[in-house]
Amino acid sequence: MSDQPAITLFRPVGQIELDLIEQSGWKAFPPRLDWQPIFYPVLNEEYATFIAREWNTRDFGSDFVGYVLRFQVLASYLAPYKIQQVGSSTAREYWIPSEELSAFNSNIIGKIEIISRFGEPHVSHPDNTPLISEAELNELAAAWIQYRHAYKPDQGQIPHDWAPDLLNSLLYDGHPEEVWRAIVAIHRLDHSFRIQQILSAGLIEDLLAQHGDRFIARVERQAQSDPAFAKTLGGVWQSNMSDENWQRLQAVWDQRGWDGVPE
Repeated sequence: MSDQPAITLFRPVGQIELDLIEQSGWKAFPPRLDWQPIFYPVLNEEYATFIAREWNTRDFGSDFVGYVLRFQVLASYLAPYKIQQVGSSTAREYWIPSEELSAFNSNIIGKIEIISRFGEPHVSHPDNTPLISEAELNELAAAWIQYRHAYKPDQGQIPHDWAPDLLNSLLYDGHPEEVWRAIVAIHRLDHSFRIQQILSAGLIEDLLAQHGDRFIARVERQAQSDPAFAKTLGGVWQSNMSDENWQRLQAVWDQRGWDGVPE
C-alpha cells in the first residue's frame, strides 16, 4: 500500500463491466466504448448507490444488476481534474477522458472492491450480449440520418424508413438505453443543422419526456463535455418533462441560433 495521500472513490457498474474488472485482477477499469467519451468515478457512496440501485438494475446493458465499487486513487494524479457537480449536492464526480483511462488505472492504489449489490443478473440473457451490437448501432444511426435527409412530406415510401420506426419501438417498448446510445451515435455522425434539429425535437425530447429522471444526468455530462451537443439541446421543448429536469436541461443548453436567439 502506498503511503502517498489518496482519495477514495466509488463507481456504480453493471455485470458486464464488473466481469471485465475481475479479469484485470480487480486492478483496472475496462476501456470505454466509442459512444462513451468520458469515465465517471464518483466521490461518495450515496450517489453511487443511487445509480446502481435505480439505473443499473433497470438497464439491459448492465444485465439488470448493479454493483457499488470502492477504490483509491493517488491524490496527486487527481489534482488537475475539476470535481463536477451534476444535480444534487451528492452528485459529484470526476470526468476522466476515455483516452486517459489507462493512466487513471495506473494510479489506482490496491484493488477495486465490491461494497454492495442490487438486483440479480437477468436469467434470459446469460451471455450478457447487448440488445444492439456496436455494428448494428452504427448501421441504425446511419440509416436514421439518411432517412431524415431524404424525407419530404407526401413523398411516399422512403428508403431506411425502418430506422425511425425501430427507434420509436425501442423507446416505447422499454429499451431507452438503446435510444440514448443511438442519439449519441447520430450526433457523432452528422452535425448538420437539419439532423440536429430533428434529433433535438424528436429523440432527445421524447427520451427526456419518458425517462427524464434516468437520463438527465447523462445529458448534462454530454452537454458539458461537448459544446456541439449543448447546441443541439437548444431545440428541445419541455413537452412532458418534469420542471426539475427542464431546469437542469436549460442550465446546460446553448440556445444560440434557436428560436430567434442570436449566435
